[in-house]
Amino acid sequence: MTMPYRMNGPDEIDTKKLLLWPNNPRLKISDFSEVKYTDKQLLESANQRNIFKLLSKHEDHDVITLIKSMSKVGFMREKAPIVMKIEGDDRYLVLEGNRRLTAIKTILSDNSLQISPVNRKSLVIIPCWIFEHTSKEVPLKSAISRMVAEAHIKGQKAHTKLQRAHMLYDAYEGFLAEKGKSRGFSLDKDALAATADFFDFPEKELEGEISVVRLYKQFVEAYEFEDIPKKCSERLSWVHKNPSQFKKNFGYDPNSLCFDEDGLERYFDVFLHPDAAVIARRSNRRGTVFFIAPPKVPKRCLHPYERLPER
Repeated sequence: MTMPYRMNGPDEIDTKKLLLWPNNPRLKISDFSEVKYTDKQLLESANQRNIFKLLSKHEDHDVITLIKSMSKVGFMREKAPIVMKIEGDDRYLVLEGNRRLTAIKTILSDNSLQISPVNRKSLVIIPCWIFEHTSKEVPLKSAISRMVAEAHIKGQKAHTKLQRAHMLYDAYEGFLAEKGKSRGFSLDKDALAATADFFDFPEKELEGEISVVRLYKQFVEAYEFEDIPKKCSERLSWVHKNPSQFKKNFGYDPNSLCFDEDGLERYFDVFLHPDAAVIARRSNRRGTVFFIAPPKVPKRCLHPYERLPER
């Protein structure tokens, strides 16, 4: 399969000309719902400062560790970020490497940090790979999502299970757009097959990854972000592995990969709430068994799941 992009460089670029980009899946699942800027708004200083603050404060991004490392050894040239030239501008959007750029901006703006002149100088101008969109058939957004996912799924970049699911989901949506289709409410088998083929990923597993993201988006829209456990991806993955059970008790639709409204609330109470009933899961020859602790949730929540064994 021909790649819809190529990498040029690396070129030496002044970090003052590098702009933060909040749409990398590693970043946008960390309560970045408020970061919905147009291309023009993304270039504004106030909005760049907002993204910087969000990246700096969120513990999942662990920017402080990068700050400590760069202060000791400077910029490691083999960690060159991937950037895209902004049309009609001399600046670049960082597609891969936003945490590194946030650490660099923090160090260069804080004279109180202990860092040698040599290491500080290494952060002023850094090598960058230049992303170039080369396909007329594949939209730019799809090409970018495919590049980001490939760097993480096929490469060695670290990511959580939920981040990986988001990357695969974005790539899937890219194949949908390439085929001129809308995401809609049903899983598209052609786009699923194309995504699985591109990443050499089993279709059934990929469908499960897409299900996790679809369900996660449902909960983000229905509940406050901070109410959703950080490690919810494992429990969301149980749904696609046991579709008939969750269809019966929670209104799960294997086509839309979502719960109905009532099922969404029931699932949250039993599986995701801080006082959720389900405390463990085990698979055996008879299937999957969920262990529940009735005192942890109101009895009204337990009624539909009375067949689930109690601890």
